[in-house]
Amino acid sequence: MNKDAVDNIFYDEIMGHADHLKHGVMYLLHRHFLEECLSLTCPPKYLQYGPWYDGTKGLELWKRRAMYRPAYLKYEKNFYYRVC
Repeated sequence: MNKDAVDNIFYDEIMGHADHLKHGVMYLLHRHFLEECLSLTCPPKYLQYGPWYDGTKGLELWKRRAMYRPAYLKYEKNFYYRVC
């Protein structure tokens, strides 16, 4: 499955404190981020949280629970930004 880069938001700097991971802080932070993205005038079609096969088993589990799926991101030679 290929995705166009123009419809993609890449983020990987949302981190919850280790003391609060068991209470679901990552899911809460991710939900707030999704709400902000969806409130944009022109929301993205795809979100990418770091490389799929990067990180610990815990991060892989989080990605699966957050409903992320692996995909290929296709960059065009004449890359452009979408203006809504």
